[in-house]
Amino acid sequence: MVSAARRRIVFKAIRAAILKGNEIEYWTLRMYDQQAAGVLNDEQVAELEALIDAYYEALEASTDDPSIDDEPTDEPTEQTAETDAQ
Repeated sequence: MVSAARRRIVFKAIRAAILKGNEIEYWTLRMYDQQAAGVLNDEQVAELEALIDAYYEALEASTDDPSIDDEPTDEPTEQTAETDAQ
């Protein structure tokens, strides 16, 4: 039998890691391992799954942002134009 204190500690540790965005894949697997071991219940897993979904939605939204330009351009910036002029 798993104690209530251990349940809370494991849940809070996984929740904190997910909220920080640390190694989401690892913590997702860890969450399901802990559920299989009887440490986390279905309600706790559902809450963590909602946090994971929100993380991935935010990540996807940030990569779809057109203001973020990942492709380099050949146009000189102000700094390189000043350096070239000297």
